[in-house]
Amino acid sequence: MVDKNKNYEGRAIVGYTLGIVGIIFSVIYSFAGILINIIGLVQSSKEKNELGKKAKRLNIIGLILGIVMLVITIVMVYILKVPSAIFPTA
Repeated sequence: MVDKNKNYEGRAIVGYTLGIVGIIFSVIYSFAGILINIIGLVQSSKEKNELGKKAKRLNIIGLILGIVMLVITIVMVYILKVPSAIFPTA
């Protein structure tokens, strides 16, 4: 049975997990990392405890990393003419 008096911090745990996964995806595939970190940021913002604050920071770091990687990808594709899976050139 579930104890209704115990605080499970569910949204904070989800936000923390999505923050870690989002950082990994931000390096591999930046657009997916940005989306995952936005979802994690929304989930972790609803918790006001310590784990929620850590999850929020982790998601913000992942979001910044994903945006930087997306900008680097755009620069490499359109300025340096490097082929990419995100922005294929004909």
